[in-house]
Amino acid sequence: MIASALYAVVPLMALAMAIRASAGWHVIGTTRFFAALLWGAVGAAGLAAISLNHLLDILGLGVGTSGRESVAALLFAPVIEEFLKCAGLLVIIATMPIALKRHGAALGACVGIGFAMTENLLYFTAASDALRARGYLDYMIQRTLFATMMHALGPAIAGALAGKLHVHGLAAMGPGAAIGTAIAVGIHFAWNVAVLGENTMGIPSFLPRGLLTLASAALIAWVASRAAVDSESTS
Repeated sequence: MIASALYAVVPLMALAMAIRASAGWHVIGTTRFFAALLWGAVGAAGLAAISLNHLLDILGLGVGTSGRESVAALLFAPVIEEFLKCAGLLVIIATMPIALKRHGAALGACVGIGFAMTENLLYFTAASDALRARGYLDYMIQRTLFATMMHALGPAIAGALAGKLHVHGLAAMGPGAAIGTAIAVGIHFAWNVAVLGENTMGIPSFLPRGLLTLASAALIAWVASRAAVDSESTS
């Protein structure tokens, strides 16, 4: 349990700290940084778990644990999880006196990283003996890298769009955040379908992981393309 907690938290906390440093320590601030992490890890993750279980019960989807998980992953988890992550993120960005796309992207990534910490901890501690025998360490590395990337990418896009529009007022952030949330849901849904395809249809794992990496690199390039506050605020 202790080892699983360390694997789930330590690498991702280091990643979050590096993202915060790259976006600007003084602008994001300690309070907003930890608020983003905690919202992802506790608020969004906890509310998502409660909502998914409640929704499946209401719909009468008592088809066994694996069946419920498949239905939740494919149909409901992307919408509920990404909406919750992005809703809390928007509140955090709205409290900033100045926000640019790099600040919104960094805070969005931290929300996703916080969510991934909780999810990875649950997955690592629940891993079966059979999984450990087949390559538990490899499984943890894959979740630490790619599942975290997926959880961080969607909110980072929503945060970048909200941050870019922040200069035009809080009302202007809404459409950008809504578009970003829709993109996040699409990324999450595509990832879940791809993972299911790996397990049932033999889809090569490098395809979804490669596409996810390219999408993340494209976002980083777009966020890093800003030159200064004035150039971004007029773009």
